[in-house]
Amino acid sequence: MTQPRIKPAKPYKDFPLFAHANGQWAKKIRGKLYYFGAWVDPESAVNFYQRVRDDLYFGRTPDVGGLLTLRQLANGFLQFKEGQARSDQITLGMWKEYTRSCKRMLKILDGNLDASQLKPGDFALLRAGLVKACKSPKTLQNELTRLKVLFRWAFESGLVSSPLAYSLSMKPPPARLLRLAKAARSREFSADEVRLLVKNANGYLVPAIYLGINAGMGNRDVCELQWKHIISGKHLNFPRPKTGVMRQAILWTETVSALELWRSDSPSSQWVCCNASGGQLVDASDNTPIAHQFRDLMTEVGIDVDVDGEPAKTGRGFYGLRHTYRTVADEQGDQPAIMVTMGHADNSISGTYRQRISTERLAAVAESVREWFTRTA
Repeated sequence: MTQPRIKPAKPYKDFPLFAHANGQWAKKIRGKLYYFGAWVDPESAVNFYQRVRDDLYFGRTPDVGGLLTLRQLANGFLQFKEGQARSDQITLGMWKEYTRSCKRMLKILDGNLDASQLKPGDFALLRAGLVKACKSPKTLQNELTRLKVLFRWAFESGLVSSPLAYSLSMKPPPARLLRLAKAARSREFSADEVRLLVKNANGYLVPAIYLGINAGMGNRDVCELQWKHIISGKHLNFPRPKTGVMRQAILWTETVSALELWRSDSPSSQWVCCNASGGQLVDASDNTPIAHQFRDLMTEVGIDVDVDGEPAKTGRGFYGLRHTYRTVADEQGDQPAIMVTMGHADNSISGTYRQRISTERLAAVAESVREWFTRTA
């Protein structure tokens, strides 16, 4: 768990605002909480407060035009999201994605623009810049989604007096483009490719690959997995880090053997896949080495390389094992059980009433993927 940041003290005794946990200076007025700017700039925050306080105390909507630049808005939003990350409301990786999105936005739009006066034309310009910068419709969709969160937050936090008119320009790419892009860049591996990768892997990468294809685990999932999450040596019971949804899966004999072999050779650690000193494979910046090591292994065995033997940009990587697992598992047909193994929330009416999925059903899903994995042409 990440540690919460220490709130700064007031810069002077009579400073009228307090440091809120979301990274901004705040004050409650007439029973409502208002935010006035980031911790790092208390002077701007108190100036903002002094200019709007009379309206707020009289219950009027203040005229905040010209008081908040787009850059200040982005900085305040990122501090808010960082506070969420440090209190485990979102992952640190998600906060980093928001940071990249805000930086990209500020390369397209002037950071000195009055955030409260952004017009539909500004958002159209932003979208045009994102279309040029993003390599795929899916990447564009993700960027638009993150920036819409920023613009909604601007109004919901009281930093702008009315909702920003972004809706027309910030719509996701057409579903047709997303489907075409997905068809052109499949992330699926063949069984032969997965067997080749396992054969040539070493260290913790061997059980990591098995966990990816046996239980649909991503590289971050693998790095968060602890030995206590593996019950009786073969039953995976693990809350997915991204969503908190409990996932369950039955491990193959091959996966269990790979785990046992790695545990006998690895340092004593609570983490299944650990570094040389037994520590977690996630650094302070939320980076994990598994994805890079897996991509290097792909190049080593000749998967997705160009004519010169260099890595080709195909979009496949460790997370492709999760895509492959789901694709193959779907052939078995037990969708509720498959969703449990994936750690996907089932928000349907049936999911609300369903209390459990039997071990037998989980085992049937695991065995169907294992048959695919072990089958030779």
